[in-house]
Amino acid sequence: MEQRLSLVTLGVPDLDAARRFYLEWLGWTPVLDVAGAVTFIQVAPGVLLSLYGAEELAADVGDGRAPAAPGAVTLAHNVGSPAEVDAALAAAARAGATIVKPAQRAA
Repeated sequence: MEQRLSLVTLGVPDLDAARRFYLEWLGWTPVLDVAGAVTFIQVAPGVLLSLYGAEELAADVGDGRAPAAPGAVTLAHNVGSPAEVDAALAAAARAGATIVKPAQRAA
């Protein structure tokens, strides 16, 4: 099997809130946005992030289980300077994100 990733789907409890966070507050541009159904955002060449309702994702999986609570997931956004880190964290906080760990220099 070829080693690559094409799509990451986040099953979100509130699709409208997730959509507003990524599109309106962070200013990301969707490649396809179907209101109330799904939003696809290109996050790298050939890689999409999909925002999808948690209940709809559980139904799509089709095993009859209730939607699972999300596990530990991180999405990284690397920038070029400490000032850009500060600006990115400030933008995320303004967008409604909870900053759970202050910025620190990576080794």
